[in-house]
Amino acid sequence: MVGLATATYTGVGGSVHHNNDALAVDGVGNFYVAVSTGEGPGLDHQIVKYDSSLNLVQTATVTNQFPSVPRLAYGNGTLYVAGSDGATQKVFLRKFNTSLAFSGQSATITVTGATPGFGMVADPAGNAVVGLTSSTADGGDLVAFKFDENLVQLSSGQFDGGFNSADTGTGIIADSTGTIIAGG
Repeated sequence: MVGLATATYTGVGGSVHHNNDALAVDGVGNFYVAVSTGEGPGLDHQIVKYDSSLNLVQTATVTNQFPSVPRLAYGNGTLYVAGSDGATQKVFLRKFNTSLAFSGQSATITVTGATPGFGMVADPAGNAVVGLTSSTADGGDLVAFKFDENLVQLSSGQFDGGFNSADTGTGIIADSTGTIIAGG
């Protein structure tokens, strides 16, 4: 694999290493990157926007909105950002515009034993799909929730592999027909 271009962002505070936690690309080639000051509680989280030439366009601090590492997905002019607080087993889904301004729209997903690690994608219709792992008697199931552009829940689904261990999701995608494919 040959690198075509690179960009370095050093604007997030802290003296520890910086992480690229999530990435999304919009329809005109702008890149959105979730960055943090490291690992563990008390981190600073920012969303950084680059144009298609990897020139820095804008940044937004989202630490107060997402105590944990945020995930990103882009669909139909909306940047969806999701994160958990790591304590209450809730995942927060919020809507931002392409200028990184919070729209004020938010949805909360509460799942028993939800793990903070999850995946998110936007389907071809621009709906946000969030996948996470819940705690159940057999160790955990993979669950997915679909929200429209107004963050109204459209549907949800659960996968139980039938084993006595967690069915932990590690990736989620949407194909061109809107079918959700989860892996773990």
